[in-house]
Amino acid sequence: MLLALGFATACTMATMDLALDAWTVDEIQAAHRAAAAGAKVGGMCLGTVVGGGVLVAMFPHLGWTPTFLLVAGLIAFTTWPVLLGRGRHRKSNDAAVRINHVGLIDAFRRPVMIRRLIHLIPLSCTVMMLFNFNRVMLVDMETSLQHIGMTLGVAAPTANLCVSAALPRLLSKYP
Repeated sequence: MLLALGFATACTMATMDLALDAWTVDEIQAAHRAAAAGAKVGGMCLGTVVGGGVLVAMFPHLGWTPTFLLVAGLIAFTTWPVLLGRGRHRKSNDAAVRINHVGLIDAFRRPVMIRRLIHLIPLSCTVMMLFNFNRVMLVDMETSLQHIGMTLGVAAPTANLCVSAALPRLLSKYP
């Protein structure tokens, strides 16, 4: 049951990630996509610091109910701008501007896409399994939740946040 829930959660997160990338391509001008990519990574890291670091570290003091209420409130707060922006789409009367929407089946018909997936999926799965098992191992070693939260939930994402600040500049070099 736990494996099925974990798989469903991973699929949901992957779908959300792809949907956000697709929305970025459709709605953000090419000149600003690198900044949008940096903001996405930065937001993810900031969310990890708060949700996976600070709240994990504070859990022993807060308890289950306040922790889950804080998470629910943070999710509602960060979802609000998305709900306000729904339905607004960039319009262009320029006949030269055409957006070509490719479906999932069309993408899988492209050999280059299959090659990319063959390389990317095992790498991503391995990295995620190692990262997540790391937390379980630390709990088994009787490491305190405060230490796990501050190390894996604050220090690691803060390093990623610093990298995300440099990401727009790095990505702007690649068309």
